[in-house]
Amino acid sequence: MDNKESKEVKKEVALYIVQNYEGVKKIQFGKLSENKMTGSWTLSAKLNENNIITFTFQDTSNIKNNMISIYYDPDSFKLKNKVNEHKDLDNIDIQFEGGFK
Repeated sequence: MDNKESKEVKKEVALYIVQNYEGVKKIQFGKLSENKMTGSWTLSAKLNENNIITFTFQDTSNIKNNMISIYYDPDSFKLKNKVNEHKDLDNIDIQFEGGFK
């Protein structure tokens, strides 16, 4: 997958995040990686400096419909789920490359 495709996937995941979690101001993405055995894809993100979330999806086209799982540690993830609220990516600091530590 090239950088342009990876950025598009990350943008779609970023939109999913801001539509489903309250108070997101910053998103830092890790590397998008494919599991060759299963064909699934994994992408982790750090939200607002201290909330780490990992997405696994079957296919990189139409992320929302191909989502397999969303994982985060409930003890350290402090963002709340939104209910039926739509939002765009305006005013969100998204860092597509560089990862996080």
